[in-house]
Amino acid sequence: MDRSLPVDSRKNVVRKNQQLKARAVAGRHIDEALSDLPISDDTKASRKAKLIDVPAGTPDKRRGKRPT
Repeated sequence: MDRSLPVDSRKNVVRKNQQLKARAVAGRHIDEALSDLPISDDTKASRKAKLIDVPAGTPDKRRGKRPT
């Protein structure tokens, strides 16, 4: 990992992967904490986005391979 490179740099793959993994773990913890609250799914998603600081318009993470 080259810390001198910006996070957005194409060459800084390791740092990007670390950040994605950290966000995934944080997302699971947030989902677990919000699951007990009697609120709508839209509200949960909104709160989760604020906590993780996901930019607006970010597409959902793809799960597995697409069917061919």
